[in-house]
Amino acid sequence: MKDSKLYTIIDALRGNQISLIEKHLKEDKRKSLLQLFLLLKKTGTAVIGRDALFYKIFKKKYSAANDYILRNEMRLLVEKIESILIKEQVEKLLVSDNLFQLKQQLLVYKNLDLFEFYVDTWKEAKSLALEQYQYQYVLELNADYFEFVQFHIRNYKERLEIFDKLIDENILYSNYFLARQYAYTSFLEGNANKLRLEYQIKQGNKIPVKTAEIELQQFSAHINEYFNLVGKWFPFQSKGKTDILLEALTALEKCNKDASIYQQEHMRVLNLIATDFSMSADFEKAAVYFEKFFSETPDSQLHNKAYYLYNYAVNLTKLNQYEKALQVINDAEKHIKPSNEFLKDKYRLLKVICYLFIKDAPQLKKMIPTDFSVLLPEQRIYFRFVNTIYYIINKEFDLASEDINNLLRSKLINEIDIHFLAVARFYKDALSLILKENTLKLSAASFKKIKQEAFLIDTNEPAVVVNYMPYKWLKTSLDI
Repeated sequence: MKDSKLYTIIDALRGNQISLIEKHLKEDKRKSLLQLFLLLKKTGTAVIGRDALFYKIFKKKYSAANDYILRNEMRLLVEKIESILIKEQVEKLLVSDNLFQLKQQLLVYKNLDLFEFYVDTWKEAKSLALEQYQYQYVLELNADYFEFVQFHIRNYKERLEIFDKLIDENILYSNYFLARQYAYTSFLEGNANKLRLEYQIKQGNKIPVKTAEIELQQFSAHINEYFNLVGKWFPFQSKGKTDILLEALTALEKCNKDASIYQQEHMRVLNLIATDFSMSADFEKAAVYFEKFFSETPDSQLHNKAYYLYNYAVNLTKLNQYEKALQVINDAEKHIKPSNEFLKDKYRLLKVICYLFIKDAPQLKKMIPTDFSVLLPEQRIYFRFVNTIYYIINKEFDLASEDINNLLRSKLINEIDIHFLAVARFYKDALSLILKENTLKLSAASFKKIKQEAFLIDTNEPAVVVNYMPYKWLKTSLDI
């Protein structure tokens, strides 16, 4: 019994710790834990027998058959004591360790999605970590900041400048960190060799002196292979080099799955694979990995679940699974922080796409802003197209035709990329035929004419126009 973990812990406790544990156990609903603790503390863990202990706690006679009841109670008490002592330790660190406090602040602001507060605290934590030569934590801070910036800095130039600076810093601080680790390894090596010599003198046996030969490639081979492969992938991500990511996943899954780095990177690489397949227009495979990502990643690790759900919802729209996409969007909206207008806007536009293709006019109408002036130019013209589509779905072809002609006459058309004029003119020409025949099912001659126009756009215009959702919607609706 002396070997029991519970007994060993209780024997090691000191006055203040005992008082603290008693205080917390008195507040616990499970009163048997306090009874067990007080009894063991009072009698001494080496004195009381199992029979007596069981009877005093449960008022029943002990037997081998009901021993599990006592073992469970002891297990729960160990967990409770550990939890109390850990909490005490954390509270002390929050007072005494400024860097630890800043780490917790960063987590708070990240979970609240308060980017401005996060950045200020990040700078402060980074400065303090450098002062304390904690280069590993600086690298962790930079990695966390890298991910957070992607969702909050809209300007591509500004985001790229930040990323380039982080890369330069990481190269520098990685070298500092490795140099420090090498130095510490040399220190350990010196101490070990001193011990070898002392042992040799005492025992009279010759023990070869060990020299540490450290190569970066030798560190955790599988995790190294994983990072090397992911690093190779990044320059080619636009080309959809998913085979590299799949290799990386295979390497990662050979690592210790209980390690925190495994959980973090497993989540990351599944999301990268899914997104890469989607970017490569392999939407079916993308869906498989998105679903794998969400099924194998606990919600507790998805601090920004709405960001991850967005790409999944987009992929579903590419598969024409608009109803399912709407379900994902509705789930995602529950996780968006009230202050995150940027993400709200992205989901709003995605929801519009779904309502467009399922031709839900009432819901679509609700999504169209009453005041276009508050929108950015590209958003204004997008919703002008959506407004035109709303009329088409309602078979109000005269209003749709009038709406698109007003757009072509407005100053707004000059505020966007010149290529989108082709889409507006395509709408005008199509609507003139639709209005004339009073149906989306055009006659053979009209269909041939408008199909030729679509062919010219598909051939001569950039991908951003060809994949523009209002353009794709009208083509789909006309069966082109």
